Amino acid sequence: MIQFVNPEAFLLLPLAALVLRRQLWPRPLVGCLRVGVLTALVALLAQPFLAGSEKGRDIVMLLDRSRSMPATAATDASEFAVEVAERLLPGDRLALVGFGRTAQLEAPLTGAFAWPPQMRTFDGDASDLAEAIDAGLLLIPPGRRGSLLLVSDGEATGRPPEEAARVALAAGVRIDGMAVPRAIGADVAVEDLSGPGSVELGVPFVLNAFVVADRARPASWRLLRDGQLLDEGPIDLRQGRNTLQFAQQLDRPGVQLYSLEVSAEGDPVANNDRGMVAVRASAPPTILCVTPGGREDRLTRSLQAAGHRVTVTSPESAPLRLDALDSVRCVVLEDVPAQDLPSGSLAVLGSFVRDFGGGLLMTGGPASYGVGGYHLSAVEDVLPVTMEIREEQRRFALAMAIALDTSGSMGMDAGGQTKMDLANRGAAAAVELLSKIDAVSVIAVDSAPTVVLGMQRVEDPERLSNRIRMIRPGGGGIYVDAALDACARELSVAVQGRRHMVLFADAADAEQPGDYRQFVPQLVAGGITVSVIGLGSKTDSDAELLREIAALGQGRCQFVAQASDLPRVFAQETIQVARAAMVEESTASEPLPALRLLGGMPGAF
Repeated sequence: MIQFVNPEAFLLLPLAALVLRRQLWPRPLVGCLRVGVLTALVALLAQPFLAGSEKGRDIVMLLDRSRSMPATAATDASEFAVEVAERLLPGDRLALVGFGRTAQLEAPLTGAFAWPPQMRTFDGDASDLAEAIDAGLLLIPPGRRGSLLLVSDGEATGRPPEEAARVALAAGVRIDGMAVPRAIGADVAVEDLSGPGSVELGVPFVLNAFVVADRARPASWRLLRDGQLLDEGPIDLRQGRNTLQFAQQLDRPGVQLYSLEVSAEGDPVANNDRGMVAVRASAPPTILCVTPGGREDRLTRSLQAAGHRVTVTSPESAPLRLDALDSVRCVVLEDVPAQDLPSGSLAVLGSFVRDFGGGLLMTGGPASYGVGGYHLSAVEDVLPVTMEIREEQRRFALAMAIALDTSGSMGMDAGGQTKMDLANRGAAAAVELLSKIDAVSVIAVDSAPTVVLGMQRVEDPERLSNRIRMIRPGGGGIYVDAALDACARELSVAVQGRRHMVLFADAADAEQPGDYRQFVPQLVAGGITVSVIGLGSKTDSDAELLREIAALGQGRCQFVAQASDLPRVFAQETIQVARAAMVEESTASEPLPALRLLGGMPGAF
């Protein structure tokens, strides 16, 4: 007999008849056809199936892997699962689903069940029983007899499991439970560790801890701050609730994490022996100045003279993390390039300004704004300026040839997108920064070059970008000599005054460089410069080769550890090479009286 997984879908029929009453029945024949099609579509939504068409029963074991479970729970469950597997009848199948904060399939439904030799890793700080039931129900096909066997201590987090249990009841799936009792009689647990949410710097405060013991016994405690041991000692616990207090004070601003660990010999449940609390130390607002080499200069001294609390740091050691910026009012980026900042800093600065109301000041210079690599970054999004190249400031046209590595490694995933997709976006970003006076060529290279875009003027950047985004990875590694030669051929037909080549290659898979030590200087002598963008790090096997090619080509070499940074780095390279053709000349200036408020500033220039 045909049954339906979602019979409520048939309620759509009268609703559709009401909405489409004028179009549903224009003529008898057409009306019958339309009613038939509508009924068939609704029946498909209801998911028909033949009940009882297969013999046997499906059993899904749901094993709680949270920290509250005893250490022997998995071993006991495996022994029980083996016994169940031995008693399966013909057509029966058994599966295993483990769950903590999330549920994951450990062993699929099969009549030849075997306990997995290696269990998955779970976040044991939660126990989402409802999600485990949902996962088990998804394994049992509609119409198939089945049951869920829950192995748990009964502790549950997440949404109420009763909701998922009612869905199982409606599907005719039984839920059996195997209660796992936790050891009692000798447990010691840190019930709570509390402190003030915020304190002033240097002001004493008290941490309060509550430790529960099932019987009187000796124990030891350790107090840590941000993982560093502050103090430790013995304690005689009495049965029931024990109170401990610790006098503390903070000498640096920001959020700091305290931990209290209590241990006793023979404690059967060690996972509840630790308590944690975060305390924020507030201090006068700080201005964080990121300067080249961490130097003190006129700007930092002027801010200090005006009474501001100033911290000066180099870009490499800048504490650009949200927790470290907790006591910072404003960040100053003083002519430092984006690639010198710690990984992830640009996204943190964007969130610091946009989400937390922090201040951001970027000063001008040869390593700032677009030429510093901030175009197409989260920092550009929160600055009141744009960083594209202004066409009216261009004096000479540019011809650029881009060679893209399309070797097999470029098909690897890089956070939801392939490396090739991100490289394509980078090349497209470079094209979109050019103007109609410029020309561009894009070449895909693995073991042989393929001209994707022949040298042409940038009349329609959108069309060219769309074509670039369609490039797909091939195989093998990138042949450097083939890439350089193909770019040189494309640039040989360019009429623009400046000609530039960008080689993008995997820093660990750049092959067949050929006689580059002779060929690249010949390119420079012919008016062609060469820059390199290497995907990887400076220590990769082919990094030195890429650095040498860029040095011989009188260009730049940048290494990109995270593929997601490729669009930003391609844009930076385009802006840098175009900047050499921008107008640079002296201009008149008039210092106003307010300038002197910065301190130590001259009255005229």
